[in-house]
Amino acid sequence: MNVSILYRIKKSQLFKDSFWAISGNGISYGLLLLGGIFIARFLGKDLYGEYGVIKTTMFNIASIATFGLNFTSTKYIAEFKQFDESRLKAICRGALSVTLVTSLILAILLFIFAQTLAVYLDEPRLTLAFQVLGVIIVLKAISTTQSGILAGFGVFKVIAQNSIWSGIVFFLLCIPMAYWGGLKGALGALFFSQVFNCWINYGALHSIMKNLPEQHPCSFVKELFRFSLPIALQEISINICNLGGVFLITKLSSLGELGIYSATSQWELFITFIPILLSNVILSHLSNSTNDCRRHNKTMKVMLLVNLVCTLIPFIIVYFLSSWIVSWYGETFVGMASVLNIIILAAIFNCCSNVFRAEFITIGKNWHFFAMRLLRDILLLVLAYWLIQKDRGENAAFYFSIAYVVSSAFYLVILITVYYLKIKDREI
Repeated sequence: MNVSILYRIKKSQLFKDSFWAISGNGISYGLLLLGGIFIARFLGKDLYGEYGVIKTTMFNIASIATFGLNFTSTKYIAEFKQFDESRLKAICRGALSVTLVTSLILAILLFIFAQTLAVYLDEPRLTLAFQVLGVIIVLKAISTTQSGILAGFGVFKVIAQNSIWSGIVFFLLCIPMAYWGGLKGALGALFFSQVFNCWINYGALHSIMKNLPEQHPCSFVKELFRFSLPIALQEISINICNLGGVFLITKLSSLGELGIYSATSQWELFITFIPILLSNVILSHLSNSTNDCRRHNKTMKVMLLVNLVCTLIPFIIVYFLSSWIVSWYGETFVGMASVLNIIILAAIFNCCSNVFRAEFITIGKNWHFFAMRLLRDILLLVLAYWLIQKDRGENAAFYFSIAYVVSSAFYLVILITVYYLKIKDREI
């Protein structure tokens, strides 16, 4: 019986898609994490803090620039490929067009206000870096939407292969470029890896789209825009919160504390990398099963269990090896171990939240999801500000991590409460 169950699991499409999402993107993220350790050693705590500001700004603004279309395109393509392929080209082109326009607008705004932002952070030398960052933002936004579209088509093996190659390019470039070029070299490696990622994603999309039927005459831009609006707003909330955290630590403490927080947050992301990588897999399969209540609920329960198990294992490993991990970063990262042991607790709550996020998007309850995310982000910033101010900027990374864990737990509780008391069994 057990052998039979294992055989059926291995043959299921959900298992295959999950395998490629985990293995491919997991290898890619491992390369990015390892590259980040080398960059931290070459740059030191303060310069790595500057690198963290720039990188965080890039990822957050790029996430906003996608306008939630990385998720919306996955949902729509996964649904329409079942019964009307003539609409698929319109969905793809609409999603990419909106992403291109929004990312260009945000990149131009960043270029114009780069000096103001740098002065606000008390780091005027970052002005040029913020201006150049606009190009990377456009590339990152486009590659994110491209991955969402590919996920809708279910080609998770292709997504995995592209992610691995992009990670390899970044890793091979970041070591020599950061060693010889310092901060500029590290940013250069980030830029070239994003160019490469866009290029190979474009090749994969072109191969799929050339075999699709002619485009449906109706434009999907308005429909995609309307559905994505609350998703985009929650992405804006997330990224304003992330940037707000960067500004809080920088203004109330120092770039050194930001360097510690940036380094530890990478390990929290490492622990949740499987749930994060499975986000589009979950959304794709939940969207495919909207007409089958039993299959839909089973998929959700399975993914909750998988996410929790796959988070607890690396959590335990990182927790008990935290002192050894911190030793990799060099002598300037004093106090990092205590921050690391606190912040990784948030991974346990966030892994479950990812499944509920996909479910809310699938059933079209995007505004519910946005409202709850907004509450979580407000709580995080208010609590972090109070804790950091109370200690006059000392140990800012530690106190921000506490606020992050508390707000993550609060977020999961309200997601579960709203879903099971207000929504479940009424929509599916």
